[in-house]
Amino acid sequence: MVIPKVPAALGEDGEIEAARLVGDTRRVLALLMARHGDGIYRFAMAMPRDRDLAEEVRQQVFVEAYRDLGNLAAGSSLHSWIFGIARHRCLDAVNARTRWYERYKNAPPDDPEQGGVELDREVDRGRLARLLAACLGKLAPAAREAVVLRYQQELSYDEAAALTGELPGTVRRRVARALPVLRRCVEATLHPGES
Repeated sequence: MVIPKVPAALGEDGEIEAARLVGDTRRVLALLMARHGDGIYRFAMAMPRDRDLAEEVRQQVFVEAYRDLGNLAAGSSLHSWIFGIARHRCLDAVNARTRWYERYKNAPPDDPEQGGVELDREVDRGRLARLLAACLGKLAPAAREAVVLRYQQELSYDEAAALTGELPGTVRRRVARALPVLRRCVEATLHPGES
């Protein structure tokens, strides 16, 4: 099968779009997984904050993407579409887990504590990533989702708004209000007692 040449204007998704145009669904799925698999996993980790659930969500996203690829409107952004699927699967997973805990009267497991954080001013990337994830987890779910979509997934406010069903201004305000809270949380954890 010959894949047609796609104009450079299509950018990174050009190869995916070319495979889609000739109906090579398996190639589209493989390319989507290669290009967005890690991002979907990171997004899923930020929402339910559970590794097993994040992996399950990632698998569900690509199964649904494979199944529904033919329904994607021509000219639609594959990136926004696939992260829209991820967002909905994350919300479903969080809601299912909440219902389970309510039904069986079990308290959700405590978040891992960030004890033992060194007081050094130098922070390695891994430790900072864990610290930031813990601080993100303290945000309200809507604020956490807005920050993750904007900065981790690098979506514009318009794209994030389209995924969440909110107005772009609402997403922008959530991010603007969440960033100072994140900064205070990170600073308080890195330098306790300095505020």
